Amino acid sequence: KNQSSKYDLDHALVLTKTYNFEKGTLYLYAKLKLYNEIVQHHMDNEEYSQVIRACKKYGDHDPQLWNQALNYFSSQEKVKEHEIMQILNNIDKYNLLPPLMVLQVLSKNKYMPLGVIRDYMIRTLQQEQSTITADAREINRLRHETKEMKNEVHNLKTKATIFQGI
Repeated sequence: KNQSSKYDLDHALVLTKTYNFEKGTLYLYAKLKLYNEIVQHHMDNEEYSQVIRACKKYGDHDPQLWNQALNYFSSQEKVKEHEIMQILNNIDKYNLLPPLMVLQVLSKNKYMPLGVIRDYMIRTLQQEQSTITADAREINRLRHETKEMKNEVHNLKTKATIFQGI
């Protein structure tokens, strides 16, 4: 970690992996910005809380880490409800996957209770409903404007109009 030391990062990474020096490997992954490797390392060691912690720490740099975590947790036999809820909140926050795709990923696990995704789906459906409502208002406004313009064009074609210059 000494900033003044000079070494080849790739060579150091090979050495830390060869000698199973986990702290060094994780440090070099972070230094090389291999965030998905950090998450994968924790997944391989079944360190569930560390997976979430790494996603929180590096998720701003690489939001796809949340997708990686979702796939991992949805493939586990024992459902980690708290972790999945955190992942779903961040997938929603970063708008990483469409809701249907999230459901497809989670449906792979036959032990997944509906309660785990209920809040996510309710929140997503409410957002979609508000978008639909806003779009419907905009459509009605544009229809009204179009009707007024058509009436104005019709009046210009059929009625005499006096144009005066200033």
